[in-house]
Amino acid sequence: MQKCGWVVLVLVCLVGWAIEPAMGQLIVNPSTRADAGKFEAGGAASFGRTEYDAGYVERKCLGGYGAYGITDWIDVYGSLGFTFGAEPENWSESGRGFIAAIGTRAKVWQQDDLSALVYGQVQHLKETYGSAGDGVGGLGVDADLEGKITELILGALLRYDYNDALSFYGGLELIPWSDGTVDGSTAVDIPGLPSFGFSDSDSIERDSPVTIRGGANYDFGDFWVRAEAAAVSETAITLGGGVNF
Repeated sequence: MQKCGWVVLVLVCLVGWAIEPAMGQLIVNPSTRADAGKFEAGGAASFGRTEYDAGYVERKCLGGYGAYGITDWIDVYGSLGFTFGAEPENWSESGRGFIAAIGTRAKVWQQDDLSALVYGQVQHLKETYGSAGDGVGGLGVDADLEGKITELILGALLRYDYNDALSFYGGLELIPWSDGTVDGSTAVDIPGLPSFGFSDSDSIERDSPVTIRGGANYDFGDFWVRAEAAAVSETAITLGGGVNF
């Protein structure tokens, strides 16, 4: 049975790669929960692409989270991730940044091995992308780009416990509020003349307010590992693990 669990996790990873590499926005495991008065700590590596109305951004992320159980049915958590290899559409240089979030998870229904869970978080993402520019005809041109966005994410999913170790989950995620800006600046240096430049700022939001998310967990006592895939608003895979104590 342990071999079966590992096969399922690998299959989830392969499905994620097949639908196109991307970075997930959700560092926390949406299908687990800290028991009352106890803690859960976890980490995740994700790869992906998120669609915005101004274009997509491909990025990678490494992050972690900590959760505390308020009751046996609900907990609160905070997460922090660092993004790298972030590449906006039509921009020649990659960048890096961070994504921070606070949220809550709750089990709202259970019957035998099937349960329903909901979660919600507010997150803030900020990235600075590498300067793009080349000297042409003796001119020095440098362009800089920075993006930041704050979002509210709400999700609901079903979890099925196949046995004491292996579980599957899947559900729908909504982004009812998404508000951000992209700030760009250009500096021009012409030999013999004063340098000059200009800047501009545009608002951005998610291109679609919907994400489909699904995955699998495998428990080793208090430890667990997770593989997850997401599609629509973000196309992503996430690999992670955690511990309850």
